[in-house]
Amino acid sequence: MGNQHPWQISIEDNPHGTDWWRYRTSIDRHASEGGVLGASSPATLRQFLPEKHQYILSPSWDHHDNPFACLSCGDAGAGRVYQTVDLWIGRDPLDMPWEDYAILSGLLQAEGLCEYISNYRRRMFDSASAVFWQYNDSCPVTHG
Repeated sequence: MGNQHPWQISIEDNPHGTDWWRYRTSIDRHASEGGVLGASSPATLRQFLPEKHQYILSPSWDHHDNPFACLSCGDAGAGRVYQTVDLWIGRDPLDMPWEDYAILSGLLQAEGLCEYISNYRRRMFDSASAVFWQYNDSCPVTHG
């Protein structure tokens, strides 16, 4: 398979939850855009969220949110990043302090990116590269 965007593992709905090991089935020759969404660090969030909006689902939080992560977007219910935290940690993101959520979400993002990158490093003679997207997003985001 040639150029691919292997986002399906981290953002598709999966009744069993997000399984980072599924990246091991990606056999793309060039993954030009993929990765795992996670919350920005609390320090970054404090830089652009007004103090009165420093909580999950605040108007500013939602304004800066990624559509796949968004908890209150449309009728689809909880977004993928919130579901992943709930499935892996066993805690509802809305029942925890936003700082704890941001840290836990970032840790899960790191675990997922580690597996994503390791898959392509393991296959270094079959794949040309793996670019993980939104590592340094150009604008402040709650999830990137």
